[in-house]
Amino acid sequence: MEAEHTRRPWLSWEWWFGALIITCLILSSRLGHGLPQALQNVAQLVVLSTPLLLTVMAWVQFALARKKAHDPRWRLRLSLLGCIALSLALAIPLVVIFFAMIFLLDWTRLAVWCLASSLLALLAGSLGARSVRFPLIFGGLVMVGLVVIIPLGVL
Repeated sequence: MEAEHTRRPWLSWEWWFGALIITCLILSSRLGHGLPQALQNVAQLVVLSTPLLLTVMAWVQFALARKKAHDPRWRLRLSLLGCIALSLALAIPLVVIFFAMIFLLDWTRLAVWCLASSLLALLAGSLGARSVRFPLIFGGLVMVGLVVIIPLGVL
């Protein structure tokens, strides 16, 4: 007997959340400069809180995918690599913000590592386990967007 496959609706919550992320990235960039300030502020808050949410979501989805063991081992390893890369991409700006004065950290050097780590999470998300793809791909996308959008003078 063939196993029945349940089809997921193509318009799931992940698509709506992904569209919200991309819209907020656009609104918080220079393209949204002419919009009302309140809308820009809300978009910036959504963009700033999204990496933390997506990192937690990636680790939870990875733990669930590892327990189910439906995916091949190499996809699970890529998902683990993506979760580590996304966590590193989130940690680098936080270390710069909180410890820049103590350790004399240079954001321009660390921004390259943050970009590389974000792109690695994006790549690992596209090849990783199915349940971990969304948080890794959009987490990498948002971190790249934040590194590019936030001016160097802020950090």
